[in-house]
Amino acid sequence: MITDPIVPVCPRCGTPIGHQSRFCPTCGASLASATANRATTDCGRCGSPNAGDSSYCRWCGAGLDPQAVPPRPQAYPPAPYGWPGQYPQRKSSMGVVLAIVAIAVVVVIVLAMFFVIATAPTQTGRSGTGDGEFSWRFEGRTYELQTNISYDVYKQYRDDGIQRYAYTVDEALQMCGSYVTPRSVIISDVATKLDDLSMGYSDLRRVSLVLSFVQNIEYVEDSVSVAEDEYWRYPVETLYDEVGDCEDKAFLFASLMEAMGYDAVILLYDGHAAAGVACEGATGTFYELDASEYFYCETTAVGWSVGDIPDEYGSAYIAQVG
Repeated sequence: MITDPIVPVCPRCGTPIGHQSRFCPTCGASLASATANRATTDCGRCGSPNAGDSSYCRWCGAGLDPQAVPPRPQAYPPAPYGWPGQYPQRKSSMGVVLAIVAIAVVVVIVLAMFFVIATAPTQTGRSGTGDGEFSWRFEGRTYELQTNISYDVYKQYRDDGIQRYAYTVDEALQMCGSYVTPRSVIISDVATKLDDLSMGYSDLRRVSLVLSFVQNIEYVEDSVSVAEDEYWRYPVETLYDEVGDCEDKAFLFASLMEAMGYDAVILLYDGHAAAGVACEGATGTFYELDASEYFYCETTAVGWSVGDIPDEYGSAYIAQVG
């Protein structure tokens, strides 16, 4: 049996007994000699009670007998307070400060990135590949056309510094000619491919094929695609981004028509733009200018034939672009 060396035990049965007990509570043996020999000595260093015959404190190792040989020094300094082995942990505030600073820096960077992304103009469509693949249906047949526009060329058009919005009708009529670009190498290439796709077609059928090609380019308002109330695109930009609104698609259609040898104009309305083309065999709504008939072409949505016009549009301002 392992017993506390401070607590006396019965010399007969070994039962632990109190210091003031005179008889063993288990066997009834007299305890006078046991308690007499179990006096305690308090340690002068830590104050812990020790058996009277102990030479060293059982808690801190301090000598209790001045004549005793000192114990071998410990490898670590004695605990300055508390029970043996309980050392206060050094708490450094510098680590906490550095952690808080690091977290704050990360939060600031994330918020800054979010702000830049949220406020940057959104360019819907491709970004830098230059390869566009268009596929659309016309008269029950699927047509396909590929474009290759480098980002450098696209950027030249996008960043040329031209005014991107007309504030008056007169200003708009003057600006339209700058946005219809039949002599662009890229527009000429696309026009040639459309010519090849429509080889043997009548004028009306060829014009209708080109109109369906432009109609199938996704219509997206400027407020969504570039985060601007109004932003006029060059035809090359519309082909590259593969999106555009009414004037963007009208500029593209008029450019292709001019590049393919047809006379075209831009038709301006209050809040809308469309194109007109002089085409033999066309019927429907047309606008007359300099003895030529320009048939209305709605470029914003699929299903509108040459000469079909929405009911809400009547008289128009005509911008010559050829």
